[in-house]
Amino acid sequence: AILCGVDTHGGLAAPLNAIHHPGVRSERDRLQRHGAFFSRDSFGEERAMARVANTRAFGDWQVKRFGVIAEPQISHLSVHADDAAFIVIVSDGLTSVLTDQEIVDVVKGCASPESAARKLVDVAERLGSDDNMTAQVLRLPGWDCPMLDITADHRRRRLDSVDQVKRLRGSMLAGPHGSNSSSHEPRNVVPASVKLVPPERLLKRIFTTHQRPKHASSVGASLQGLRLTVAQIQQRIRASGYRLTLVAELDDLELDTDENSGSVIAVPEVMRMTLSVLGMTCANMSSPPLKDCVLTPEQEGALLSLQDAEKAWRLIGLHVIET
Repeated sequence: AILCGVDTHGGLAAPLNAIHHPGVRSERDRLQRHGAFFSRDSFGEERAMARVANTRAFGDWQVKRFGVIAEPQISHLSVHADDAAFIVIVSDGLTSVLTDQEIVDVVKGCASPESAARKLVDVAERLGSDDNMTAQVLRLPGWDCPMLDITADHRRRRLDSVDQVKRLRGSMLAGPHGSNSSSHEPRNVVPASVKLVPPERLLKRIFTTHQRPKHASSVGASLQGLRLTVAQIQQRIRASGYRLTLVAELDDLELDTDENSGSVIAVPEVMRMTLSVLGMTCANMSSPPLKDCVLTPEQEGALLSLQDAEKAWRLIGLHVIET
């Protein structure tokens, strides 16, 4: 929520709410009490449970048990006469590509709140946002006051740069006769043979490796008391060739050759999540960026049963990428 005031500067943006993310101490403390852990993605953005950047959300049901809530933070602001021109309420599909001042500047000069909301979404889409985009504009008494488009030149340069990149990409995708076979570069390339399956199959394979009892009844009995160290589980996950993800739908999967990018979660990070869910956290549980993610010797030596791992992975919402 952003307020555009009527002032001598031509209409400055004033954010009306705080962004809730893992870097906010109170939010971090709440999630930690629920067993959450924190990491950074390849862009350096801090995430909870290697999944969410926002710690308050209506959705993201898979991480609700780790302290992600939908409770709003309520504040009160008095606006007198024509001190303010409008309020803009937007989703992060817009704030990820536009600053607060750019957002209010796009609205200035629009004939109506409806046309302003549509223009906001159009500009964000042109700038490359691929997240969900929602914009609502609330007209206030100062709507018709003279306003300055403070960021006009900056936005124009940004849009020109985006257009140049699109033209360059189009020329690179063009065929030998200069024709482009597709107007859009595919976002995800997921081979048709890829499947997403529940993790139980992989876990049973991990825990039955080198276990060769004669009868099926002895298999269940041997698994019941069997415990493996985290280091052994990691080694067997890697040997299996399978990869792990929090994505539940195949259409949302982004595969990449790099284990620490796309939808694939690094194996040490999976085991860190597992220990956290089971309450087996060690004293040093600070989460470095995924590429530097290494478990401590104490964590690698922790013993887990098949039942422990199945329970943790079910709570986390892990899926196995099978090819």
